[in-house]
Amino acid sequence: MRTLEIDLRFEAGAVRVKKATGVTDRAALKDMRTMLRLLWRQPAHRHLVVEQSRPGCKRSLVDLYTAYLAGKLADLTPSFEDSPFEALKDSWLAEFQASASHKQRCRQAFRKLLDQVKYDPKLSDLPALLETYRQTCVKNGTPRAFNYAKQASLALVRDSVGKRHPIRMHVADVAPMPEAKQGVKGMTIPDAQAVRQRLVAAGHETAARIWWGMCMTGMGPTEFWGEWTPKPDHVLIRGTKRPGRRWGSEGRKVPLLATIVKPELTVGFFAKALRKAGASPYQGRKTFTRLMETAQVPRTRRILYLGHGVKDITFLYEEYEVTEFLAEDRTRMLKVLGPDVTLQLSKTAGLVVAPIAREA
Repeated sequence: MRTLEIDLRFEAGAVRVKKATGVTDRAALKDMRTMLRLLWRQPAHRHLVVEQSRPGCKRSLVDLYTAYLAGKLADLTPSFEDSPFEALKDSWLAEFQASASHKQRCRQAFRKLLDQVKYDPKLSDLPALLETYRQTCVKNGTPRAFNYAKQASLALVRDSVGKRHPIRMHVADVAPMPEAKQGVKGMTIPDAQAVRQRLVAAGHETAARIWWGMCMTGMGPTEFWGEWTPKPDHVLIRGTKRPGRRWGSEGRKVPLLATIVKPELTVGFFAKALRKAGASPYQGRKTFTRLMETAQVPRTRRILYLGHGVKDITFLYEEYEVTEFLAEDRTRMLKVLGPDVTLQLSKTAGLVVAPIAREA
C-alpha cells in the first residue's frame, strides 16, 4: 500500500513540509501533523520542522516521529549541521527578503569568508570560519567587513533553523569588532570641491559629475544609480533602501542645487576612482548633511531631505507648504555654495564649471 503524504505550511507558507510520511495509518498521519505543529511552536525544536521541509533531508519523518513518541528529541543529532555551507547560503540568498544592495553586501561578505579555506565547509564549520576571519580582519584593520559577515551569518542561521539553534548561539558568541560610531564624516564644500578637481585632473570627469551630484542631493550610491528625476526646482528621489527613504509613493523631494546627470560609470569603477581622490562614495551624502547644517536648514526638514522622516510627507505638510520650504532651503544652501556649484559637459570645452540658474 502506498504511504500517505503530509502537507503542512508554517509562517504563511514560508516553510512547507510536503513529503511521504512512511506510514499508511491515517491515525499516525494525524499524530504527525500534531507533532509538527507542536514542534514549530517550540523554538528549541523548530529547526527539526525546517529540516523536514528541505529537499534531500536525511532524517525520515518516521525517525522523527519515533523519537518524539519516545521523548528523545534532545538526543537527535541535527543533520542540518552537516549541510554544505556553500549550497545553503545560495538557497538562503535566493529567498532572502531584502534590498538588492543588502543582498549583494551579504553575498560579498560570504565570498570573503569562504576565500580563506580551500575545502567545502559545512554549516557546523561556520563559527570556526568566523573566528579565523576575525583574526584576518583585525590584522587588516577592516572591522566593518567582519561585522557584515557575522550579521549575515546570524541571519542565515536564524531564517534556516530559528534563533535558539546551537549553531546560531555559537555564531553569536564570536565577538564583534568595534567600529567608529560616527562612520565617515561629511566634508566642507571647499574640501568636496577639491576632491572634484582631483577627479578632473586624473581624467575622471564623469566620476567628478557623479561625486558632485551626490554632494548636492544627499543620495547614497544605491540611490544615485537608482531612480530619480530632476525637476525645475527640486529632485524627485524614489528611494531604494526602505519606505522611510521616501515621502510616499512618488518619492521624496530635495532642493535642486546643481545640474546633475545620470551616472555613466559602474558603481565599482566610480568608487575606485573616488578613493584615489581621497573620498568614499557615502561621504557625498554626509557632505550634503553638513551643507544643510551650515545653511541652517531646520532640523525637521533636514531629516526629511535625507529620507529619515515619516513615510508620507502629507502627514506633516500640505503641498503648498512643501513648495515654500523647498524654495526657502534652496536659497539658504545656494548662499553657502557660492557661484561654483555644478559641473556641466560642454561639447567644445569639455568639463567646465558653471553655476545653476538662480532666482532673481
